[in-house]
Formats: sequence, structure tokens, C-alpha cells
Amino acid sequence: MSLRLRLTLLYSTILALTLTGFSIASYVTVAQDGLNRLEATLASKAQRIVADAQFDPNEIALLVNQYAGPEIYVQTRSAAGEIMDRSQNLGENRLPVDEAVWGTAVSSWTATTFIAGERRLIYNQPIEAGEAAGGLLQISNSLTDRDRLLTNLGQVLVAGNLLVILAAVASGWWLAGIGLRPISRLARAILKIGQARDFGRRVNYVGADDEIGQLATTFDQMLAELEDAHRQTEQALQTQRRFVADASHELRTPLTTVRGNLELLRREPPISDGDRYNVLADLVEETDRLIRLVNDLLILARADVQPPNWQEPVALQPLLNSVQRQMKQLAPERHIQFANGRSLSTTVLGNEDALKQVLLILLDNAVKHTPPEAEIKVETAVTHSQITINVCDTGPGIPAEEITRIFDRFYVVDTARSQDSTGLGLSIAKTLVESQNGRINVVSNPRQGTVFEVTLSCQK
Repeated sequence: MSLRLRLTLLYSTILALTLTGFSIASYVTVAQDGLNRLEATLASKAQRIVADAQFDPNEIALLVNQYAGPEIYVQTRSAAGEIMDRSQNLGENRLPVDEAVWGTAVSSWTATTFIAGERRLIYNQPIEAGEAAGGLLQISNSLTDRDRLLTNLGQVLVAGNLLVILAAVASGWWLAGIGLRPISRLARAILKIGQARDFGRRVNYVGADDEIGQLATTFDQMLAELEDAHRQTEQALQTQRRFVADASHELRTPLTTVRGNLELLRREPPISDGDRYNVLADLVEETDRLIRLVNDLLILARADVQPPNWQEPVALQPLLNSVQRQMKQLAPERHIQFANGRSLSTTVLGNEDALKQVLLILLDNAVKHTPPEAEIKVETAVTHSQITINVCDTGPGIPAEEITRIFDRFYVVDTARSQDSTGLGLSIAKTLVESQNGRINVVSNPRQGTVFEVTLSCQK
């Protein structure tokens, strides 16, 4: 059953119940009022007859002609219940009386009966004075006109109610259609969007800012959120596909080299000892490269699955001292200047191992991509509740068109392609910094150098 039909039936049912109740109340009111008026008329005539000085229970014809009419029956009974006199229009008929009611009645009462096939109202008036004291005056009038009026009223009410209900059903169906038309348009628009899977489309509802307008606005907001989620999912899938393709490519090169060297070791006749030594050195080098690549991929994969949120207190001075000692071992021929000052006493919120790895990646990147005479410095600066660690060099810099991509996975700047880079170092550094609620930026000028800025929160 459609909503339109349910609303129409609901409106029609409520109207039908209201009309039925009103009709019943009207019918009962008219019926009772007609009966009360007829009873009051008979009571007035009976009292006037009894109160008249010429009233004689044995001779009532004169008073009947004076106070009653041809349609009214009058009859008197003695205290013993015998009929004393009656109006001529009764003919052979008699007005009955309930002896039990008469015996207990202390005042007048009414009763209805059928006389000659006609329903009539009988008003019974006790006679309290004169020779006929204890007797009864009965006066009756026909209920035919009243019953006919009520029958006509009932028919009019029933027919009128049916017509009104039918008109209400038709108008309710029409009005419900008009009221639900915006919902139908909204449903069709949403269905088309779902079938086309185009989350960029909108309902674009034009109408009053009522409940339907609010519903359309809510749908548009939901579509915007779905579009954003769909776009993020597509970007994630593209990134994943690109990551898998790049990882496969990067793994293929050292594996191909390893396989080629192994084939050389299997050659017959065997290669010379000098060549064997060089092959084994290549195998060790390519194996180390594979290990580094796999470790980098594991770091990125773990960060993608469940990004950490490190906020541990880390003393900056001991951390920089450790990084300085390790860089002396990794690049003993290069002079790296580490900053001094009060900012070194700051406690950083993050993770010691992660921050150390970030600095080692940035310093290793500076060592690899700058000439031996270039300067490399590590500077720190505290601003409000944050600290910025800058890794600066005076190398050739990064081309402006490549700065926006240097943090992408497997992306290698053209000037660094000869340095045996996997293109994962800066991506790992960015991931680790963001895992500490920090940010990393780069500023570079061609032939002037590059500055990597790592900003983290300080402990208050």
C-alpha cells in the first residue's frame, strides 16, 4: 500500500468517524427534542382539560373539542381502571394503560403504543380532585410525522455523509499526490544518481524550506560526503596500485642483478677469482639494498594499516648528540654542524626512535645530494609551544616543479637518480613526523640549497 493511499485512507477514516459521530448526535438531539416538544404539548392540553371548571370525566366531548383536535385522542378512566369516556375519533380503539406503572406513579407519565397500526405517544395525567379523584386522563398524539421526519433526516445524513466521504477521498487522493510530488521527484533524482553512480550530482531541490526541503538538503550533504569518501577511496586505490607497481619495479632490479650474478657463479668453466670476488661483492650490495627496501616498505605498510600517535616526552639534546655520533660513522668525511643554545634543553612530544630516524634520513639525503664542499647544518628554534628542527644544506637545491612530489613514495628527483635512491626515505620521514602530530616542510632555491623543517610540539 503506497504512502499516498495510506494518507488518503487515514484522512477519509478520520472524516468518516467525525461525520458519523456528528450525525448520530444530531439525529438523537432532533429525535429527543421532537419527543419532548410533543410531550410538552400533550401535558399542556391535559392540564388545561383537568383544570377546567367544566371538566367531567364522564362527559369530555366539549372540552376535547375546545382543547384538543381531531388528531388527538382523549380518554378518561376511573380509579378502578374502567373507561369512563373517550373522544369520538378513537372509534372502537382504546388507549391502553400499564396497571403496574399506574399503581406506583406519583405524577404523570408517558408511554408509546401502536393503535390501528399507528405509533402514538400517550400522556397519562392523574386526576386529583372532584368526584373522579384517583382516576386518569389519557391524551395521545400520533408519532407518524415525527418518525417520518427522523427517517428523512437519517436518509439525508447517510446520503450526505457518503457524498462528503467520497469527495474527501477524491480530494484527499489529489492533495496527497500534490503533497508527495516533491518526494517522488526526490526519489527519482536519488535513483538516477544511484544508477549512474555519479556522486557529483545533487538533488537541487527547489521549494519551501519545509521537512521535504530539509530532507533534500540532508541528501545533498550525504552525497557530498559520499563523493568525498569515494574520491578518497579512489585516491587510496590509485596510490596502492602505484605503490605495488613501484615496489615491484624496485624489487625487480636488485633481484635481476642477483640472479645474473648467480648465473655467473654457475658458469663452466668457472670465472676467475677476481671476477668471483666482484660478483660476491655485488651480491652482498644488492642483498643489503633489498633488505633496506623491504624494511622501508614494512614501515610504510604498518603506518598505512594503523598509524601510530606518539606523544612521549623526548629530550632533544641527547637525541641530537646520538644523531651526531651516528652521522660521524656513516659520513666521516663530511662536516655536519649541530646547533647549540637554550632550545636544546627542550623536551619534545613524540617518539625518540622515530624522530632519530627522521633526522638520519634528512641528513643522509643531504649528504648524498650535495657536493663534498657543501655545508650541512642542524638548527633548532622554539616558538610558543612548538619546536622547529631545520636540516639545511648549500647544495644544488631541488627544482621547483619537483618540490610538491618529493614526499611521494618511490619518487626520485632527477638530480638524485644516480645516487642509488629507492625514493622512500622522505616518504618515511613524512609518515613518521605526522605520526608524532608534527609536520615537515621543504624550502629550496636552485644553487643556494635546501632546508627541511620538522615542527613538533613541546612539553609544557
